[in-house]
Amino acid sequence: MSRVPVLSLVCSLFLFSPGAEAVRADYASSVAMTRAQFSGQCRWDPVTHQQTCEKIVDWGSAVCVGDLPDGQVVYATCWHNVEHVYAGWGRDKNFGFHLIVNGKQYPASILTGNPPRDYALVTIKGPGTPVDIELETPLNQEVETAGFPGGTQLVTARQRIEGVSNLGDYLGDRQVGHGHSGGGVFFRGRLAGIVWGSGPGRSTIVPASQIVNACRRFKVRCKIRGRLAFDPSQQQGQQQINVPPPPAIPVDPPEILPPPPSTVAGPAGPPGSPGSPGSPGQAGAKGERGERGPIGAAGPQGERGHQGEKGETGSRGPAGPAGPPGPPGLVTVQVVDKDGNLLKSFTNVKSGSVVRVNVNKFLQEEKE
Repeated sequence: MSRVPVLSLVCSLFLFSPGAEAVRADYASSVAMTRAQFSGQCRWDPVTHQQTCEKIVDWGSAVCVGDLPDGQVVYATCWHNVEHVYAGWGRDKNFGFHLIVNGKQYPASILTGNPPRDYALVTIKGPGTPVDIELETPLNQEVETAGFPGGTQLVTARQRIEGVSNLGDYLGDRQVGHGHSGGGVFFRGRLAGIVWGSGPGRSTIVPASQIVNACRRFKVRCKIRGRLAFDPSQQQGQQQINVPPPPAIPVDPPEILPPPPSTVAGPAGPPGSPGSPGSPGQAGAKGERGERGPIGAAGPQGERGHQGEKGETGSRGPAGPAGPPGPPGLVTVQVVDKDGNLLKSFTNVKSGSVVRVNVNKFLQEEKE
């Protein structure tokens, strides 16, 4: 199983085991990836006055071993792939457990498990092709493992079973990659066990016989060399299972992740002391021009300004109206002969006066 914080998932390395190969097509519908969500380290937020917990995801592997009479498909995996989810079932708000089959995610439930032997059975309402089971011990034989090292893609690796531990586990001669826990170990194309541990030059495998015993107790229809391992209508075996199924709580597919039991949030602590002020932020971008505001009130009268320069002469204006009659002017009467020669001139004659001139007398006087 590979555990990483959520924010660093994109940086996960692809950890492949020695001798890793492209996966066989017949494993793709039987071997799934497990995804367990839970809360990690928690801290008190003095701003929101809430406790926030780091969200963690665990990746592992699982192999389809059968189905239930109600149609649910059953997968075998390692107990340590589900233990944190089991401990926080119904209490951890970040809780979530899923199987990813052919790239699609399905919410999963825990049917049973055995912590000392590190195996569990989980169910989904989804796809899965049950594998045929092989109970013969493949001692000194070559087997093939199939799982998801690094929580990336399904790969296979070959190794040889060198022996059997004092607990009855198979001991392989090669180390497998992180995230391979719960992956299938196949002998002659049949399931011989599931990987539960690995170290330098060594892997540890739960024998398929342990999985068959759990299947018999919980009425899982599995096949041994093509034949049903039991008849679901008959009394089941008495194999002791150490872990009962968790409470019947619906498993929604949240996109958040869940905390190990040791870090489940406790009561809220007292608020901490205020932090120091932060540094000023950067100046924001210039805003858009606002609307024109209303006209303001008239201001006080200003001081008298300086006299301006003399302006240019303006254009001639239009004729004004006629003025009132003026005082009587001087009247001059001139006497001329027939040739137009001036004979006599009279001035200061009142307007309207009649001036009589004896022309002959005037001429006579002129001659004298």
